[in-house]
Amino acid sequence: METRESAKLLCAGSIPARISAMYCVYFLKSGANGDMYVGYSEDLKKRIETHNKGLVKGSQYGVPWRLVYFEAYSEETIARKRELEIKQNHAAKTMIMRRIEA
Repeated sequence: METRESAKLLCAGSIPARISAMYCVYFLKSGANGDMYVGYSEDLKKRIETHNKGLVKGSQYGVPWRLVYFEAYSEETIARKRELEIKQNHAAKTMIMRRIEA
């Protein structure tokens, strides 16, 4: 089982091809209002496209969205747990926000 420490931590920029077989927890930043959105996806590139088409209810008013941070995991359960941790734990979210702003 992969631990959070052994996960590949990657930041903004183009999405590497090898990520296509990974499970990602991601942060998007709204170009409309500066809001941040945290999510999980098996196909990060496709998911960002879905957000930017306004097809995701929780992010439809922030279009356009830009990827600012993501973490890639080889196991789906670990990625889902990490997403939940970030959404429920203010300290975890704050730590990532500081990385993004640095």
